[in-house]
Amino acid sequence: MTLGEAASRDVTIVGGGPIASDVIVRIWRKEGVMAAVSRAGQPRRAENVIGVITKQHVADSVAAGLKMHPR
Repeated sequence: MTLGEAASRDVTIVGGGPIASDVIVRIWRKEGVMAAVSRAGQPRRAENVIGVITKQHVADSVAAGLKMHPR
């Protein structure tokens, strides 16, 4: 079974390597809630997943950046 077959449509699958903004755009375009990140150069299968990026991670990162640079 591939990761794509196991994942719901709310999950986008990305290979290791894309910059964060690319991953965020992919999540947004697919109206997803998270991206499963697989090892670069490996088949996108469950055993190759090295992490996830969720909308919450993105929001926390933005908030942290705003806190570092208050107006």
